[in-house]
Amino acid sequence: MKPTLVLAVAVTVITLLVAIPPAITGYYAWAGHRWTRIGALIGAALSFGVLTLNVWAWPTIAWAGLAAGLVWTPAAGRFFRTWHARRGAWEQGWPCS
Repeated sequence: MKPTLVLAVAVTVITLLVAIPPAITGYYAWAGHRWTRIGALIGAALSFGVLTLNVWAWPTIAWAGLAAGLVWTPAAGRFFRTWHARRGAWEQGWPCS
């Protein structure tokens, strides 16, 4: 197997490992799921994988850290509690209006 093919696959895997968790976490945070606080920390930790790529990818570490910090703010906590209360009533079959 050629080294360039191995490097191309490695860069693709690293990019997917760095990009997918924050994307999934961001969607579910927007939907009000509280578990995204932990998911954001995992995404921020995985963002350090971009250090193996090029210098232009390095600012994504700061963006992932900022996003992980924002889901721990009091405003985000209120947002998650509100959605949890709303979703709890819906999951039990009560009318939500």
